[in-house]
This record gives sequence, structure tokens and C-alpha cells, in this order.
Amino acid sequence: MRVRAKNLVHDHLVDEFDHEHLTASKEYIVIGFDDEYLRVVDDHGNPTLYPRALFDVIDAFVPTDWVARSDPDGLRYVDPPECAAPGFYEDVADGRPHAIAVFQELLQRLGSLPNPRVAPDGPSSVGSNEPSSGGRG
Repeated sequence: MRVRAKNLVHDHLVDEFDHEHLTASKEYIVIGFDDEYLRVVDDHGNPTLYPRALFDVIDAFVPTDWVARSDPDGLRYVDPPECAAPGFYEDVADGRPHAIAVFQELLQRLGSLPNPRVAPDGPSSVGSNEPSSGGRG
């Protein structure tokens, strides 16, 4: 799935965050989603949750191997199989080498930009000014 950030991405119309790691009108790859959020690879190469309302979908294709699951509250999550394990995205944010390698392989497979910058110097700022992953992992 691919999306394009709306021009209002920095206008605080959707929420109170600046979304400083997104660029208006830029295309992003989606690597997971739920009913309210898309997990996109932001301008820093990090897998971050952002409200769906910040984007226009330009390619709605979701690979058939992606895993759909629901939590006890009925929220539906869809992720690539290699990212569906609880805590995976936190491991990427914490700079764990195995998680970063899996994440980079995923990006190559999905055709995103080469050599993504993910936690190059240890823990990253994923989620520091954005909604948390809400236990999605």
C-alpha cells in the first residue's frame, strides 16, 4: 500500500502533533495499519503510526501474505507476517539488530527506497511525538 501525505499534514487539524517526519504531498510506503492509523516509513526511515486522515491512498494493494488479527476489544490490525509479532516495532525502535535486519529486508521486498535509516545510533525517536503503537508491537 502506498499513500501520499496531504497538504494539511502540519496544520494540527487532525491532532495536536507536528508530524515533523512527514513531508506534505510526499509518497510513503505503508507497512501496517488498523482502523484509525497507518504505519508508514517516515522521512527518517522509521516505521511510525500516523492517523489515516493525514493521507490519501494512491495504491490500496495489500500483499496477500499480510496477517490480519483482532485484539480483545475488536480492533483489527494488518501487518506483514515478519512484523506481526508483539514487540517487533519496539525492537526496531530500540535498535535490535535482528529486528532492523528483518525490517530492512521487508522494505526491500516491498520496493521502498534503498538503505532505509532505522535506528542508526541505537534507540530512535519512533513514537516520541506521535501516538504510541497501542500495544500493537
